Amino acid sequence: TIRDQLPAAWRGLPGAVIGLGDASYGDTFCGGGEQMRELFAELGIREVQPMLRLDASESVTPEADAE
Repeated sequence: TIRDQLPAAWRGLPGAVIGLGDASYGDTFCGGGEQMRELFAELGIREVQPMLRLDASESVTPEADAE
């Protein structure tokens, strides 16, 4: 796994995550970015900035667009 391949020397290094997603997915919006944040925390990488969430959806109101 990736956890086994990364060096312990990464502990304490600064890091940040940019997540790209589609807001119409609701609770799973930028889910891949959230998983990376969890991995960073497990590896001891210090988060220097909250995750930047980029919305690639064409619309953020899918219910209204469906009407």
